[in-house]
Amino acid sequence: MRVCIDARSPGHAGILNYSTCLLKNIVKYDHKNEYIILKAPKDKEWDFDTADIRVLPSDSPLDWFLWSNTKLPKMLKDEKVDVYHSLKHVTLLRGGCKRVITFHSARHFFQPQNYKWHDYMYWRTMNPLAARIYDSLIVVSEAEKQNYIKYIGVPDKKLKVINLAADTRFRVIDNKDELARVKSKYNLPDNYILFVGRIHPVKNIATIVKAWCK
Repeated sequence: MRVCIDARSPGHAGILNYSTCLLKNIVKYDHKNEYIILKAPKDKEWDFDTADIRVLPSDSPLDWFLWSNTKLPKMLKDEKVDVYHSLKHVTLLRGGCKRVITFHSARHFFQPQNYKWHDYMYWRTMNPLAARIYDSLIVVSEAEKQNYIKYIGVPDKKLKVINLAADTRFRVIDNKDELARVKSKYNLPDNYILFVGRIHPVKNIATIVKAWCK
């Protein structure tokens, strides 16, 4: 089977990390299927020997939209792609293969105050559209599944929960000398919180701190 994964991620934040880890493990463990990976010019460089990586002209939203709905359908047809999977954005509005998309959050529907107006309008418009035209929808948690059912009315059977997981580089360190070195380097106290995400209201960092303080 030929699978095209659209990993374009202009935000270069958590979704890019998710995409990188997912793709790294897919090409490492899946030797039955063929993969075409789409990326934008400014995205992270990937070196996957078993995948065909294509750099697309996606530097602006207009270029992105036009290419995704003119050249992309033709490419999928010419390449005889069986499944197209977008890891974030609603890109392929028409196409001759099965379409899958990963939905990461429905917060735009119940926390609009935390988003810029153009992000709010994009997701409020495109998520319901994708829910109708894509063949399958992946969500990252059971809670998000229930949010999409509640706010968009997506049928339960169309949503598949695939939980996120920490990359293998995040692990318990037992080496006392290494722990002492890092603690000294960053002048860390005995107890502290390490938050590796971006500072944004939707991350609910204040609640994390309050819970830790209790």
